[in-house]
Amino acid sequence: GILEIFAVSQGIVGIRGVFSNKFLAMSKKGKLHASAQFTADCQFRERFQENSYNTYASAVHRSPRSGRQWYVALNKRGKAKRGCSPRARPQHVSTHFLPR
Repeated sequence: GILEIFAVSQGIVGIRGVFSNKFLAMSKKGKLHASAQFTADCQFRERFQENSYNTYASAVHRSPRSGRQWYVALNKRGKAKRGCSPRARPQHVSTHFLPR
């Protein structure tokens, strides 16, 4: 489907499905899901990488022990990976998205 990325504040964005009218959210366990309401779980930090791709990290959730950020990541088949996955790092291609 088509996704709309909109600014919430400086460096923070929300991601909404145009047809479903639901927001992308990340749970406190690092799982991606759809939310009918826009909450703090729906806020992501947008970063522009040196390789011309964008990454999106949860603005509120991170690893409790290490403080590592949790990223939106997709596997080869397009299925969501957990943000707390060791491979969900900003350098890994699963977290790279083409800019809008």
